[in-house]
Formats: sequence, C-alpha cells, structure tokens
Amino acid sequence: MSSAFSSRFTSHRDLPQTGRSPRASLGRGGFPKPIASLEASSRWLALCLTLSATACVSQGKYDAKVAELDSTATALEDERAKHAAERDRAAALADKLNQVQAALGEATTAAAALRQKIEAGQQRTAELEQALQERESTVAALQQQLDNEKRLLAEFMQLAEAYGAKTPEDLKRAIAELQQKVQQTEAALRSAAMELERERRISQKLQALIDAGKLRVRRRNGRLVIELPGDIHFASGSAKLTQVGSDTLGQLAPVLNAEQDRLFVVEGHTDNVPIAVSGFRSNWHLGSNRAETSRDALVAAGLAGDRVAIASWADLLPVCPQVDDPPCRQRNRRVEVVLLPRFE
Repeated sequence: MSSAFSSRFTSHRDLPQTGRSPRASLGRGGFPKPIASLEASSRWLALCLTLSATACVSQGKYDAKVAELDSTATALEDERAKHAAERDRAAALADKLNQVQAALGEATTAAAALRQKIEAGQQRTAELEQALQERESTVAALQQQLDNEKRLLAEFMQLAEAYGAKTPEDLKRAIAELQQKVQQTEAALRSAAMELERERRISQKLQALIDAGKLRVRRRNGRLVIELPGDIHFASGSAKLTQVGSDTLGQLAPVLNAEQDRLFVVEGHTDNVPIAVSGFRSNWHLGSNRAETSRDALVAAGLAGDRVAIASWADLLPVCPQVDDPPCRQRNRRVEVVLLPRFE
C-alpha cells in the first residue's frame, strides 16, 4: 500500500512547483520534501490525511479533492482580500469623519466669534446713533436760540431808532447786553460743532479698538470720555495691566496727544463689592492705583506728562445703575480718560 501511496503523489500534476521534476520533490521513502508555502503544506497535509484514512483513492477522486482544496484556498484568499479592503475603507471613513468634526468645530467657533462681533458692532452703532442724535439736537437748539436772539436784537434796534431821543442810555445798555448774549450763543454753537467734530475724529481713529470691544467713546456731562473696560485691561483685584491693556493704551496715547487743546484726567472706577484679599485697603486705593498705572503707560507711549492727571472714584460713578447685578458690576469696573479744555 505504501508503494501505491507513493506512486499517486509523485505522478500528480499539482505537486508544488519548485522548478524540478515531481520526483525531485520527494524525500526518502517517496514522501514529499518540506514545502515552503504554508498554504501548500496545509493542502498536502489534508490530502495525506485523506489518503491515509482511505488507503487507496482513485485518480479522479484525488483530482477532485485537490481541486476542492484549491477552490477553498482561493475563496479564503478572496475573503481575506475583501476584509482587508473593508478595513481600509473603514479607516478612511473614520479619518474623514474626524476631519469633518474638526472643521465643524472650527466653523462653530468662528460663527460664535462673528456673532459676538456683530452684536458688539450693533451696540456700538446704536450708541453712536444716540450720541449723534443728542449732538444734532444740541446744535439745533443752539441754532434756534441764536435765531431768536438775533430777532430780538433786530427788534431792539428798531426800538432804539424809535426811542433814540427819549431814553438813549437805556436802549444802548439793553442792546449791548443782547449783543453779548448773541456772541456767547455763537461761541457755544461753535464749541458744540467743534466737540462734535472732535468726537467723530477720535472715534474714527480708534474704530479698530472700538470694534474689538477694547474701549468705548461716549459723553458724560458734556465732556468726551474714553472708557476702557477693567476686566479686559486688568486682572481681577490687580492694578497691573494685561498685555491687551498695554497694547490698547499704547495705541490710544498718540490719538490723545494729537488733541493739543485738551488736558486729560485718568479716572479709576470699581464695582460696589468691598475688596477682600487683593492687597489694597479699599476700592479707592484700587481705583487710584489702576488710574496711576494707566497714566504711566500713556506717558510711556508718548502722551505729554504735564497734560494728564489721575483720580479715583471707587464705586461712586457707576455707568450701569443696577450695581448689584453681575453684568452691571463688570461694566462699572473700568478706567476712563476724560478730555478737559485747557485752562489759560
């Protein structure tokens, strides 16, 4: 039986292709030599087991079994290739999903920043429109007053001509007083127009800082005020400028210095919460130190030191009246630069 077994293996056409004859692949006793391919070895092993179990197999059954094994191996290779392709596709889809999620996160952040900038721009536009309306109302009122006083002056002139011979001193005195009022009204009108132009000019130069929310330009009691939010320019409970604060004051200094007919007072303002552990005895001292630090930064950036003073108001001049609400407290923590006329 071993002779027949050996004969069947050495005469089959599907022996491993090694470049030698089938006989050259056989070892001692007619058995195959070690095969390099694991798959071929598996096929040989299965075939040997089958032949060992049956002892004698016909050539047709042998060929059919070999073909079946080849088909099974080919199917396994195809499945393995499909699984590898599916695995590569899944990895590519995962990478693409990560990219999409990252892009979505960036887009969401950009949208939030844009929304915040739009809201700040809308608020600033509303403030500017309100300020412009107030200035225009003031100018219109002064113009009306001037027109009325000119009309009264004309009436007095007519009256003086009519009564010139009777009470000349009284009429002259009344006319002089009215002329003085007209001159004062004209001067006030010119001053209001100049201040309106000053506010427009300064706002235009500081527009980038205004849009970024780093400062505001407004009026308080008829005076132009530049407001710097405290939470942006200082750390909580500190009088040391942040980098943003230093940069903002550095850009503000040359704009203020160009207003040669104005003096400046740097004012420190706080909220109404007493200081606990910041190292300052009170909000007065914190406001004073912040004003002094801001003044030093402005002078270092080019503002003439003999034109700027400091003051501290603590929490006495809030810009937001709901002083116990957190958003109002944040708004009330600020440094202001007030523009004053030069005193001769």
